[in-house]
Amino acid sequence: MFYKDGLITLKAIAKTTNNDNGSNEVDRLVISQGNKLSYNGLNQAVLDPGFAEANGIEIGSIIRLQKDNLGNRFLVTDNNNAGMTPEQKEDIAKIREEGLFKTDGLFLNSAYKNYN
Repeated sequence: MFYKDGLITLKAIAKTTNNDNGSNEVDRLVISQGNKLSYNGLNQAVLDPGFAEANGIEIGSIIRLQKDNLGNRFLVTDNNNAGMTPEQKEDIAKIREEGLFKTDGLFLNSAYKNYN
């Protein structure tokens, strides 16, 4: 991932097999902080710790992997996102406060849940 001036270029590798029996240690994903990834894969990402620290990204931060109609910045909460209305900025702040998975929260009960 390349990150410059709040904009990103992403190169990704997806590991699509699960081998928890330990027979393939070279290709095993190790999560050092946060939670183990679930297999539905929605709203989850693994970042290099150095990259995350250098860019102010914490566990629970809301990030985007591609430009959408809510903005073009890697951090969704970045106030320099192009195209976001003041109302959308308020919504994003509320979602960040509530978290993505609050049952009666704004994220799960709005059109934002379709931004995967």
